[in-house]
Amino acid sequence: MTASKRQVEFDYAKTIAIIFMVIIHVIEEISAVDLDVLPSGFWENFIQFGAGPLAAPMFVFAMGVGMVLSRHQEPIQLFKRGVKLWIVAMALNICRNVIPDLIACLISGTAPVWDTLRYDLFNIDILHFSGLAFMLTALFRKLKVPVLALVPIGIIMQAVGNELSLAFRPTGIGEILLSYIFNTGGDLSCFPLLLWYATLTIGMLAGTLLQKYKDNLDRIYKIGFYGGSALLIGYVAACHYYELDIRFLHALYENAFYKQTFFHFLYNTLIVMIELSLFYFISKRVKKDIAFVDFCGKNLTTIYVVQWLIIGWISSIRDVLHFELGLELSVAIGVAIVGVSALITRLLPRIKW
Repeated sequence: MTASKRQVEFDYAKTIAIIFMVIIHVIEEISAVDLDVLPSGFWENFIQFGAGPLAAPMFVFAMGVGMVLSRHQEPIQLFKRGVKLWIVAMALNICRNVIPDLIACLISGTAPVWDTLRYDLFNIDILHFSGLAFMLTALFRKLKVPVLALVPIGIIMQAVGNELSLAFRPTGIGEILLSYIFNTGGDLSCFPLLLWYATLTIGMLAGTLLQKYKDNLDRIYKIGFYGGSALLIGYVAACHYYELDIRFLHALYENAFYKQTFFHFLYNTLIVMIELSLFYFISKRVKKDIAFVDFCGKNLTTIYVVQWLIIGWISSIRDVLHFELGLELSVAIGVAIVGVSALITRLLPRIKW
């Protein structure tokens, strides 16, 4: 990943991210698990925590690192990649949701429901965010905004996004378009640009540090681990003192996880720092590359697209056959889908997103 060698710790983190992402997608789309309450018990909290800071924030953080370390950093290259990712995201919405749901309607003899099709087509996934983030970063790169300045810009963007989320509740076309920018209060705004861009900027800053101190990474990751751990302990203790329920920072209850705030940003950043530091030192002790980890690191986006296609079609079949899964079976099926998605990805030609 650096100019000299690939940073294996990111491959480990991406592997963990895709496993938890798939499991939580199965739980969201297919299971009978009640997501309208805060998680309780060890396993529910473990899964939603893993699908929280260890998943999407890591995905976005790693994307920011990649923007700095990639050989394709020209504004026009970043912009074109952003457009490509947005097109892929829209195509994924159609192929994973719209088409199978229409087929399910034909099989069951029911008429399509507009609210369902609206969500199917216009739900804003992390790939939509990625597309817009690449385009915005291309603009910042064109304006020669330094990476260090992007972090406060991202934090201010998030603050503005939170205020807009409180002040506006657009409907119709306005909701569809503005859901790309901030949380509009409906079900479309999973990854609005203003709320998630700060995480990408901190990834870009990390990529800059990794590049600058590539000959002294042990020290960088020691600081990341011990400093991140100390700050996280203080953060969690402060939440406990002020009776702020830490579960709201990773739970799916009332879409709390998708409504990113500065509190989420700090929480996610500290956990990502600790995770990457741990995997850096683990990877130094593991002398042999783990093929599956290496494969996931290099093909994360393709695996992500494939798993959504599988889950989308299973969800439509579920709507016809009316079956639902418990938590344990959802986890098992999620892990199986990770394996199947990786196998399908291996059989496909290498796709450059």
